Amino acid sequence: MRTYVRTVLWILAVTELVLALVAYLAYAGPHLVFHLGHLEGDERMLSIGLAVILALMVALPLSAPAGTRKLT
Repeated sequence: MRTYVRTVLWILAVTELVLALVAYLAYAGPHLVFHLGHLEGDERMLSIGLAVILALMVALPLSAPAGTRKLT
């Protein structure tokens, strides 16, 4: 019974993580696309910095599920 409860809690935690990541990426993805389409008029280094930071804001959360594992 105890193992069953731990398994259910783990599944709920992973589900919550995935839902949070999907919700965040639903915002960050279009945000990145918008800013990449509106880089003209800014200084070159500012535009590069903005593009890199926004791309990392999309790429890093995508790597989070790789760090999850079943607790024993």
